Amino acid sequence: MKHPMYEHPSAAERRDLRAGQRAQSRMLSTGPWCWPREHDDAEAFSSAREAVGSGPRGLEPGEVALVTVDMSRDGSRGELWAMQISPSTMQSSNGEFVGVGRESWLDAQCALPRALPLLWGSVRARHDQLGPVLKMYSERSDAVAPLETRACGLALGLALASSVIGVVAPADVIAAATLDERGSLGRVGALGDRLRVIDELALSVRRVVVASDQRDEALACLEQLGIERLEIVSFSTLSAALDGLLEDTSRVIDSATPAQREELVDSFLRLALGEQHASLEWGSVERAAGRALSSWGAQLSAERRRALEFTRAVAARHHYKSGSLEIPSQDWLQWFPLPLRLRVLAHATQQASDTGSPDPAALLDLTRRACPELSVLVDASPPGDPSSAEIDTRAIDACCGPHMRLLGAIGRMQYSALGDLRAAIHTQITVCVGWQRCWEYDETPYPLSALFAYVSALALDPGPDARHAEALFERVDALWTESQRGGRRCREDLYVRLARGRALATLLRFDEAVLELDPLITDLGHQGEQLRLSAARWRMKCAHSTSGNAAHDAIVHSEDPRATLYRALLDLDVALSSGDSGAAAQAAARVHGEQHALCDTLLSGAGLSLGDADAPAFLARRYPY
Repeated sequence: MKHPMYEHPSAAERRDLRAGQRAQSRMLSTGPWCWPREHDDAEAFSSAREAVGSGPRGLEPGEVALVTVDMSRDGSRGELWAMQISPSTMQSSNGEFVGVGRESWLDAQCALPRALPLLWGSVRARHDQLGPVLKMYSERSDAVAPLETRACGLALGLALASSVIGVVAPADVIAAATLDERGSLGRVGALGDRLRVIDELALSVRRVVVASDQRDEALACLEQLGIERLEIVSFSTLSAALDGLLEDTSRVIDSATPAQREELVDSFLRLALGEQHASLEWGSVERAAGRALSSWGAQLSAERRRALEFTRAVAARHHYKSGSLEIPSQDWLQWFPLPLRLRVLAHATQQASDTGSPDPAALLDLTRRACPELSVLVDASPPGDPSSAEIDTRAIDACCGPHMRLLGAIGRMQYSALGDLRAAIHTQITVCVGWQRCWEYDETPYPLSALFAYVSALALDPGPDARHAEALFERVDALWTESQRGGRRCREDLYVRLARGRALATLLRFDEAVLELDPLITDLGHQGEQLRLSAARWRMKCAHSTSGNAAHDAIVHSEDPRATLYRALLDLDVALSSGDSGAAAQAAARVHGEQHALCDTLLSGAGLSLGDADAPAFLARRYPY
């Protein structure tokens, strides 16, 4: 009897065999992703080498693999793609990014300079270099397919960074996460189908990158599918993903030409003077600015070297409330147009708020000289009852948006570095009214969240001012209601919700506080971990809390580096409530150890030092975050 293997194949079988060989050759010759690993299966690797005529092709900068899932009909059909961002190519694409897929490509171009301090021009130069996009395998028969999906956002960002920096992306990685223009990573649909396709076809891929808030789902999918060879790697931002996946991302800094150095400094400064997006990895910005200073900072003009030092200090403050900053000189301020000059002063003021450097009193004097139109508002005398402050709207109307941001920073400095709670309340009410008079309701969440936090500090104050806390809360709540006329952003702002819940908890309005705080503890992804930790701390003050609730677990079991600080704050609260002064002093020392610059600034503003008997209670009620 003949063995079927040796029987002469029919014409149809020969045709299928040739088609299969062509498909195998296409998958293997495109890149290394579909090759079997030689040390795992030497026989399969040898067969693949024989089919292609050589070993796996090495990748070039800008090349990645990605997986898509077609859900347009019954069931799901996976597709595996190879993509390259290249200035020139001889290959033609059989795929094209369209619709939201094209939008993801544009978002990646916006996100990359925020994720890494790159040359904006270098990123823009890749605008029309998306291609070729080659289909390695498809479970459907279409020859040419549009890629209309956001699920490839991180893959696009990784490929773009690889191309701009000139660093090859790892061949054992496939990314499955969305990417928005600010650099935040998000969830993708049909994750199980994507993992199945990767496991079956991308034999050299070992790591699948997902958004942090989809990690648990990805691990559950692997277990359900019985896949053991794949590892799940998760990040919340593009910056963190690039730090974890690419090597030598500082190459763009070291190799910059003199003209590029000036552009890099401007790029750094745009980051420092912009808004503090949660998706920005400020630790990376701090390290990159420091590298530029050490590499070629001495060759810059005095103004640009000062700008680079300013960026490093601002990034350090955003990263972990540290960093030293000299007071800006009048000459350097004149280097900027007025709107940027006000921004520089605002950031210097915020720096003083968190670290005590530069000197707060000297910075106020500089602000009065540089912005005389603000002097009336800065020097306004707050009333004895903070809730009854009258606002000088004529002085407000002489100011514009950058003035309001600077005034908000001054209010923050009055609270922390100068220890003047009444002045801080008056200033932030002025800022909130100022934004509302211009109908800029989306700008009010910061002063509102600050004011709700000040309500909490006032309610816990041991002096007679605590009796005004309830009335102040009602006034701030009315301002919040007014701001909601501008739409959902203010109503749903998480920081306003957190600060409002904190105020309600200290006013002993526990039922209302729980409604604000519980969603922040249970519904936030990993990206909002500091919000969750702070909300959990104040939720524990409510009468409904028990040692085994979600708030307690959020603090005790969190793996975030900041959890150590909030565990110390929680222990400080418990020690104070039980009257254990020794335990309170120990917990306060731990809080100070985690954030010594901010704690020293808070204590110094109140005329206290860490060893004083009143210091633990003061830190517990005044810690702003």
